[in-house]
Amino acid sequence: MKAHSCGERACPRWGAKRPQNRPTWCIRHNRGYGFTAAAQPSAGKPARHIQIHIQIHIQIHIQIQIQIQTNIQSQSHIDNQLCNTR
Repeated sequence: MKAHSCGERACPRWGAKRPQNRPTWCIRHNRGYGFTAAAQPSAGKPARHIQIHIQIHIQIHIQIQIQIQTNIQSQSHIDNQLCNTR
């Protein structure tokens, strides 16, 4: 068998010929550090992270309201028991 030089057949053929189109998930940075600016949302449609933030805020608000109602009912029940024992 013939000996091959270091570069010959060292990598598979597909490794040498990479596709020219970059994947959509690939972001190219011109600087070596930092972040690129986020795309601005279209009018009337908030960005996804804002929607999630709003949903979490609403869920927390609902949970607080439920807790308040539960506390009011518990306090009312305790008050009724105290009034009935006197």
